[in-house]
Amino acid sequence: MDGNIDPMNMPGAGGGRGAKKKEKNSTAKRNQLLIAFLVVNSICLAVPFLWNYEDDFAWKTYAAQTFVSYKTGSVIVNSIKDGFEYEYYFDIFVLNLVVQLLSLYSEYAYLLYLIVPGVILYKGIRMLLSWVFTPTADEQMEDNPDPKLLKKQQKAERKRQRQRVVR
Repeated sequence: MDGNIDPMNMPGAGGGRGAKKKEKNSTAKRNQLLIAFLVVNSICLAVPFLWNYEDDFAWKTYAAQTFVSYKTGSVIVNSIKDGFEYEYYFDIFVLNLVVQLLSLYSEYAYLLYLIVPGVILYKGIRMLLSWVFTPTADEQMEDNPDPKLLKKQQKAERKRQRQRVVR
C-alpha cells in the first residue's frame, strides 16, 4: 500500500443519492445487455453445432463479433456509471448482435457494418454544411432585425434629421 488514501474511493464514502442511482441504472442496463448478449450468442453457438458447421472463417468471425459485443457492452455500463452518453456505443452493440444473427443465414450479413462509416460520413457532411452556411451576425441582423435595435436606429436617424433642419 502506497499510503495515499482517496476518500472518494473508500467504501461508503462520497456517494450520495446520485451515485446510488447511477449504480442502480448501470446494473439494470448491464443485466439487459447481458441477457441480449447471452441469447444471441447461445443461438449463434447452437445453430452451427446442430448443422455440424466446420468453417474456420465463420468461427473467427463469430469470435470477433463476440469480442466487439463484449467491449461495447462494457463501455456502455462504464459510461452509465460515469454519467456519459452511450448512444453510439449502444447502436454498435445492437448492430453487432443483428449481424451475428443474420450471419447464420447469409455470408453477406457483415455488409451491414457499412452503416457505421455511412452514418459518420452523413454526420460529418451535415456538420460541415451547417458550419459553411451559418449566417454571420451581420447577415442575421439584415434578415431578422431586433425590434429594439431597429427603434433605436430610427430614433437616432430622426434626431440627425432634426439637427440638419436646425442648422
